[in-house]
Amino acid sequence: MPHFSAAMGWLVRPLCLNLLRAVPLLGLAPLTLVVVAPATAVAQQTRITLSGIVRDADGQPVELVGVGVEGQPGGTSTDSEGRFTLNVVRTGRPAVLVVRGLRFKPLRVPLTLTDDQRELRLTLQSDARALSNVTVRGRNDEADTREQVSMIKLDPRTAKVLPSPFGDFNAILKTLPGVTSTNELTSTYSVRGGNYDENLVYVNGIEIYRPFLVTAAQQEGLSFINPDLVSKVEFSTGGWQPQFGDKLSSVLNIAYKQPAKFGASATASLVGGAMHVEATSPNKRLSYLAGVRYKNATYVLRSLKQQQGGYNPTFYDGQVYLNANLGPKDYPERTSLGLLTTFAHNDYRFTPETGQSTFSTATNQFTRLFIVYDGRERMQYDMYQGGLNLKHNFSDKFQTELLGGLVYSRELEYRDVEASYSLADINRDPNSPDFNKAVRQRDVGSRFDHSRNTLTARIATAEARARWTPGAGHTVRFGVKTGRERIEDALNEYSFADSADYVPDGRRSRQISDLDLSSTRTQGYAQHTLELDSLRTLTYGVRAHYWSVNKQLVVSPRVQFSFIPRQHANRSYKVAAGLYYQPPFYRELRDQQGMRATPGSPLLIEASLNPELRAQRSMHFIVGNEIRFEQWGGRSASMARPT
Repeated sequence: MPHFSAAMGWLVRPLCLNLLRAVPLLGLAPLTLVVVAPATAVAQQTRITLSGIVRDADGQPVELVGVGVEGQPGGTSTDSEGRFTLNVVRTGRPAVLVVRGLRFKPLRVPLTLTDDQRELRLTLQSDARALSNVTVRGRNDEADTREQVSMIKLDPRTAKVLPSPFGDFNAILKTLPGVTSTNELTSTYSVRGGNYDENLVYVNGIEIYRPFLVTAAQQEGLSFINPDLVSKVEFSTGGWQPQFGDKLSSVLNIAYKQPAKFGASATASLVGGAMHVEATSPNKRLSYLAGVRYKNATYVLRSLKQQQGGYNPTFYDGQVYLNANLGPKDYPERTSLGLLTTFAHNDYRFTPETGQSTFSTATNQFTRLFIVYDGRERMQYDMYQGGLNLKHNFSDKFQTELLGGLVYSRELEYRDVEASYSLADINRDPNSPDFNKAVRQRDVGSRFDHSRNTLTARIATAEARARWTPGAGHTVRFGVKTGRERIEDALNEYSFADSADYVPDGRRSRQISDLDLSSTRTQGYAQHTLELDSLRTLTYGVRAHYWSVNKQLVVSPRVQFSFIPRQHANRSYKVAAGLYYQPPFYRELRDQQGMRATPGSPLLIEASLNPELRAQRSMHFIVGNEIRFEQWGGRSASMARPT
């Protein structure tokens, strides 16, 4: 009976621990059940420490898997990274390590226990047998979003079923609290009243840049996210951790898929189409994703009566992600290299059309406005981006990342539009042969706008990150990033307005200048996540940013706390506070100063740079409540309510 009690203790303790950790999170994850044989007396034997990592057949770490030595009391379970540490007795004879978890076949590994026992690398195979009436979720799926205030996990496939003109992923974002957009035809969005360029976008840790001259309208037709390539999307509307950069409104964190086999898809419609392909090598060391998209909004815009004019907006992009596992044969994921390449073409052309409108005055006199247009507008934004991500696990407790990125953007705004107008009285006598026709012209005028503006941006960045787990419940993240930016901006535009063939000086203006800017940005962050227990998590840290143009150093302290009450395990309460800065980019530095020349000449506008412009600042204080429940046939769902 003593041996049976010891064995049952090893069985019950991990089971209770797993249930306590899993009940608050409704979903599916491994649950540990370990059955052992009777133990022998080992009071006088020496002990050694075994450590290792458990992964599934796809190389992903598996949490809450039971690990123990057959015939010995005690045992442990893996953490969120699949790692375990186990103290065992060295008996002088071979031992058998037993690894068990739900959804996996049991694994038995013969061991010869020695003082210099190396770290174990274990792989579990999936078990096709189903287990009914059990719904458990491990922290491996939801830990990060559950601990972060206002961090929402989104399913990229929702974009394919959500009603929208183009099936764009950003249509999902616009349905979230605090997110708004000027109209449903644009991919730009703003959060909590901020500007559209105050939103961060990351792909596998690489920061993504968007065109610099685009306005919050319809000129940028495709969001960056291609739903066919993405496995996970996280979105935060405030109070995010120090590891994310220096913007004021939101963070969009994207993770690409890790293909396990060949796959492809293609879609087409009257407004565009998309194709993608994914595959992996036979030895699982190399995988790739590639996708292209095309969109033309002409059909939609022509169907809108309020949109008068000749529209020809064309957008297409392509994205490729390669991942190579460079580690040893028994642990290929120890070192991995990811390569991201993207290009995006946004070509927005518009030819205004002639029109007329009739209205009445206070004296019940009807007047007709005639407007005649000639010319067209063209706005084109081409952006190419590339990034490298080299990851290396020095040990189970220390992992590093080296990232490098290049961005090249060429943008132009060409405009030659002349508009002339006239006002005329309308004959309202139904008995007259000129009924409802213009009978007297009152006013005439015109306006002409010309521009040949171009901008070229080159950005190169290098970043180093690290993750250190000094002990149970402690995770430290830190990193440093530096970047070199070069902007070449050429402005050449003029306009005038006349009335009755008279153009005063005040109605003529000309702007012509060449602006170049080279600068260096340096950023860094450090944060510590402390799991006080299985129900309480505290994250605090600081982020710093320095820009060589305005020579301003900004420091952003941030803190988060999440709590799950024992009485209501399906709920979590969160609070976050922090000071957030957004240092200016080139566009904010442009300053226009008017300078009148000699009589008869136009108003000359000089564009210059204001290097004294300081960073925008915002204080975030957020309190949130998240409730998880089952819906739609047992599928887990959640409702977050940040305030």
